[in-house]
Amino acid sequence: MQRNLYFDTLRGIAILMVVAIHTFIACEFDNFQSICAISMREIFNVAVPLFLAISGFFIGLKKFESNYQIITF
Repeated sequence: MQRNLYFDTLRGIAILMVVAIHTFIACEFDNFQSICAISMREIFNVAVPLFLAISGFFIGLKKFESNYQIITF
């Protein structure tokens, strides 16, 4: 399977968003800056679910071969 630049870019953005979330935790802000930081953190909270969804989608597309037989009931 070939790599898809679009999904790789989305995963990269999600990684940077997670780094930004952890950066906001370490900083102290005053009034307006605090409101902006909290707003950005809430927007960036989509990063981990986005990364997991993209990774899970491509894991689901992989063909797994094994010697085990599946028993259906």
